[in-house]
Amino acid sequence: SDGPRKSSFSGPPGGFGPGSGSKFGPGPSANAGLPAPKLFVGQVPKTFTEDELRKVMSEFGQVNEVVILRDRATGTSRGCGFVRYETAEEADTAIAELHGKKTLPPNTNPMQVKYAENEQRGGGSDA
Repeated sequence: SDGPRKSSFSGPPGGFGPGSGSKFGPGPSANAGLPAPKLFVGQVPKTFTEDELRKVMSEFGQVNEVVILRDRATGTSRGCGFVRYETAEEADTAIAELHGKKTLPPNTNPMQVKYAENEQRGGGSDA
């Protein structure tokens, strides 16, 4: 028995890397403990798989979800997708390090990494 740990996360037991600590504990910034927002990622090579995109994005934190948007009829990549990190801090770091800076060959334009349309941080329109 693992104790009264409530979590809807269905991944492997245990923490993620050094200094994981409690998911719900107080953290160093105002965003600690908030569920991480979903990021839109554009300029992904159409040959990329979810695993390849995860490798690129996991440089900046624990990636919990990767989805590459595909054409319904053909299943081919649309060259963009969504990524969700464990924390908002990790999402911020990925945006700072990747958006408009890193280019994934064979693409010639840099990646677009930003908050997904309905995921703006800071409460936005929850009235």
